[in-house]
Amino acid sequence: MAGPSNLTKHNVINEAVDGLSPTKLAHLISATLTTSNDTMPTTLTQTITHSKPSPLLAIQPKTETELLLIAAFQESQEMNDSLANRNVALQASNLLNEVYCSNTKEALQTQENKRKKKGTGTLPDGLACVLTGDEFYEACVNFEKGQRTEAKAKEAQKDAQAAWKEAKQEWQQGEDACVEVDTRTNR
Repeated sequence: MAGPSNLTKHNVINEAVDGLSPTKLAHLISATLTTSNDTMPTTLTQTITHSKPSPLLAIQPKTETELLLIAAFQESQEMNDSLANRNVALQASNLLNEVYCSNTKEALQTQENKRKKKGTGTLPDGLACVLTGDEFYEACVNFEKGQRTEAKAKEAQKDAQAAWKEAKQEWQQGEDACVEVDTRTNR
């Protein structure tokens, strides 16, 4: 990507988008919504080794310049160690984020599957609503039959629950009567 030719914000953004398009980060600038079917970019991890102390640090300085150079070298080593530790922390954070995103993707997939099964229109499987044609008519008839069957099953379940409650109430009254008779005879 060449440097920006015209330094307006719009041009700089367009050039950045053009530069990201062929890379692994292209999903960040996509105009489409992310779904559970989208693949997640892979994480590249590398083994990070901590450097061993340099034998140069064991040199006894003879001049003030050597002392300053050894001090600068020691600072450089400490900075490199600090950066290596930061790199390890960033890789660990990246891996944890990847696990979190994977779990979130599974939850999104489950949610999308539930939404597909439920259906929101006249046909639950998302068929196009063409008002003519035998397939559409048959699908509507079958869907309505299914709804009536579900409604009958729910009504039968309610009736069964009501009958069970009534039977339980009668049994409880009989039980209470037996307990009352027992308590009278034991007095």
